Amino acid sequence: MLARLLLVSLLTLALLLTGCTSSGRTASPSQAAQTSPTAQLALASPTATRAPATPVAVPPTLTPVPPTPIPAPVTPTTARASKETQDYIVYMGVRFSLAGSALTTVGELSAQVGKEPRLLLDVKWRRDVSLATTTLRLAGKEMQTYERVPSEAKTLDSMITSTGKDLEYIAEEYAGGVAAMEPRRIERALERMQLMQNRFPALQAELLRLAGK
Repeated sequence: MLARLLLVSLLTLALLLTGCTSSGRTASPSQAAQTSPTAQLALASPTATRAPATPVAVPPTLTPVPPTPIPAPVTPTTARASKETQDYIVYMGVRFSLAGSALTTVGELSAQVGKEPRLLLDVKWRRDVSLATTTLRLAGKEMQTYERVPSEAKTLDSMITSTGKDLEYIAEEYAGGVAAMEPRRIERALERMQLMQNRFPALQAELLRLAGK
């Protein structure tokens, strides 16, 4: 749903930009009548009799659905976890916390642009997208490159490696879609984010199990 609403917002913005940039000079009434329904409505006489214009759809308010972040770090409190495993748990806990926070930020930014499509051209909004997606990309990459994975964490590490790849995908598609104004890429990123919501709690539970809590 979030992806579809954002797609509507992008298309609405494209229509607005088309109306604003179609000419660098003031159009005559005859020219305006040939360009867009919005221009025709603006030039119409208050007393003219004509069929009412079809209203432009306003994108509905988006409600962000953030993923469940894993607290960082997950600190082992019992002697059951080896030093190797403790180091692994703390390292991954930090990366998951960073990724969870960044995913939440991306969800909030998506909700903002859903309410106000012109934010796609806003410098601050685009900078916030860049920061969040950069964090996602780095966290995802680091999740895949841990050396000397403890034997008891092998199963978990395979799940984390897969998750890291997904985070990199989300970062690339979302940032690339915003930069190139390609709605389908943003939609793909949001669809993958929805899948992450179900995966994070399972990974959190496994980290806590390894930590002996």
